[in-house]
Amino acid sequence: MQSKAPEDVYLYLALAFTESSLNYYIDHGDNGETVGPCGIKLEYWEDLLVEQNISPYSIRSCEAVFNELLEQYKTPYLALKKYKGIESQKKAWIVRKVFKIQKELIRKYK
Repeated sequence: MQSKAPEDVYLYLALAFTESSLNYYIDHGDNGETVGPCGIKLEYWEDLLVEQNISPYSIRSCEAVFNELLEQYKTPYLALKKYKGIESQKKAWIVRKVFKIQKELIRKYK
């Protein structure tokens, strides 16, 4: 991971956990369009990952994609909402769950 802050690392782990339960070779159920523990849609992110020499089958892919979205959307909440593809408020609980897991990891390992 490029990031040194534990809070950031815990966010990427929480994100991967909610995407795949940290299963690196999970079947995301979309005929292989989404891969890896971070739920990377290669159609959108393959070029970025190749450019940064990051495997879509790594936790670093969560970091790369999230940080790219954070640059565009400016807040962690909005970046995560876009990462997860959430358009309705009914599904915003998923974003809150990621942050809740992150906070639990911070509390437990600080």
